[in-house]
Order: sequence, then C-alpha cells, then structure tokens
Amino acid sequence: MRKLLILALTALMTITISLSGCVATTGGTNEEKGTAIGTTGGALLGGIIANNAGGNTALGAIIGGAVGGLIGNRIGAALDERERQELARLTKRAARAKTNQKFVAEVAPPPQKVAKTSSSKSSSSSAKAKPAAAPKPTKLEVTPGEIYTKSDGQQCRNIAQVAIKDGKTYKDNTTMCKSGSNWTATAV
Repeated sequence: MRKLLILALTALMTITISLSGCVATTGGTNEEKGTAIGTTGGALLGGIIANNAGGNTALGAIIGGAVGGLIGNRIGAALDERERQELARLTKRAARAKTNQKFVAEVAPPPQKVAKTSSSKSSSSSAKAKPAAAPKPTKLEVTPGEIYTKSDGQQCRNIAQVAIKDGKTYKDNTTMCKSGSNWTATAV
C-alpha cells in the first residue's frame, strides 16, 4: 500500500511539474505561472508533511497542491517573476528574523522598449508626442509575527506580505514553519 501511495505521489508531482513547465515556457500569464508554481510547491510540501506526520501522503499532496495553487494564483496575478523572487527572499529573511522588524524592498520595473520613429525631413509644425511616464518601482513589505509552537512542537510564525504595484495594494499572509534549520511555507 505504501509503495502505491509513493507511486501516486510521484506521478502527481511529475504531471504537475510538467504542466508548470508548459505554462512557464509558453508565456503564460503571471496568474497561470503563480498557480502552477504554487500547486507544485504546495503538493510537494503537503505530501512531505503528511508523510512525516504519519498521515495519508496522497491526500496531503492534494490538499497542499490546492492551497498552494490558490496562494500562487492570488500573488502571481499581480507580481512578475522578479517581484515574486524578491518577495520570497524577504519572506525567508522575515521568518529567520530575531525580531518583528519590517523588511522592505523596491523592485524596479523592467526597462521599457523604445519604439523607433521615422523622422520627417519636412519642417511641418506637428506636435511631438509626450513619452509615457515611467512606471514606478513595486514596493514590497514583509512583517513577521511572533514565533509560536504548534502542539506537535514545531515552531511557526505568520508573516504579513504587502505589495504596492501601479498604485494598487495587494495583501496576503503566509505561515512559515521551521523544519530542521530551514523555514518553509506551510498550509496550517
């Protein structure tokens, strides 16, 4: 029975990773990429947690995949890859922090492509178009909560995430739990 569960989990991971690769290489939207990456990470984490807790590994992977997909979809819809990477870096720093200090970063927008214009040799008095205003950097803020201990003895902390992009504020919360010497996102 255990071999069947491991085989099912391996098949689920292979399918999920393959689909994630398809979305990433075919130019999917940030939302699609976030969903694919979140589903993959959540399924892996859910399966590992369920296995270590002596529970149903396949069910843990399915629940983890669903939670990860929802979280990845929500954040991925708003942020590009560089912004998500910086948010992940800040979140890991916040999880390891000794205090509840806020971590802040700004991610500059990607360089704008400049369209070539044809110049006219005539001296007509046409008005020149004003260049579009440069997009503002995305501001990321991550604030860790107090570290608490779950009933199984594992240390965790809730982390508030805020992204301000294009004048819109996106808020989310995640829970990071300590596993060995590392902190990892956890569906609680």
